Amino acid sequence: MIQIENVDFSYSDSPFIKGLSLRIKEGELHGIIGANGAGKSTLLRLTGGLYRAKSGRILVNNTDIRNLSAVECARMVAYVFQENYTGFPFTVRQIVLLGRHPHRQSRFKDNDMDIKIAEEMLSLLGMYEMRDRLFRSLSGGEKQRVAIAAALAQDTPVILFDEPTAFTDIRYQSEIYRLIHAISKRQNLTSVVITHDINLAALYCDTVTALSKGSVVGTGSPSEIITESLLEKVYSTRVKIIRHPEEDVPLVVPVIR
Repeated sequence: MIQIENVDFSYSDSPFIKGLSLRIKEGELHGIIGANGAGKSTLLRLTGGLYRAKSGRILVNNTDIRNLSAVECARMVAYVFQENYTGFPFTVRQIVLLGRHPHRQSRFKDNDMDIKIAEEMLSLLGMYEMRDRLFRSLSGGEKQRVAIAAALAQDTPVILFDEPTAFTDIRYQSEIYRLIHAISKRQNLTSVVITHDINLAALYCDTVTALSKGSVVGTGSPSEIITESLLEKVYSTRVKIIRHPEEDVPLVVPVIR
């Protein structure tokens, strides 16, 4: 579904992403981990067409995203940002309906299908009862769930998530990851998730990629990537790996010096 081939990207004259190549399979939940400044968010923005690579190419469903218009790209890839701001008095339902914009026949009017899809996604995320609330009145976690509902309403084959559980408590962290994983399988949706929570990546991601200094350190199953030696290389800190008692996946415990 996503092929990133020898991509370079720079901020000003300073190289940031260097010769990065990565393949992400259709229908999988793919986690990207790495320390702050490793290039995770930059890579996500390149994949979503928000940034343009200096060299190399990024294919989504065998289409080079550089050849797509903004609307065509929005029909292919949805993006959930880490933080969501709006100064306008939009309701929750209006925010989710923004996800239908690339598919609208009328530029200024939502049809019955748009409204139906938006309300279905709100129900799926447990936000239907808040549909008439002002978006800016919600908590951070509630805003994030509305943003995910809007991305699902966009009806794309790929969704990119930048820290989707950054403002949610432990209950909603698990629920959101479980939901993303279930939807990926049910709808053959390709989901790419940046996360600082390595344990959530281990529990829910099919594949994990570790980045360091703008390059891929490793890609594989959680058990292949989440190891003491690789994490020490990526994060420059010692950790201990234990096994989850029920799921048999690696869990990370910090070492107290």
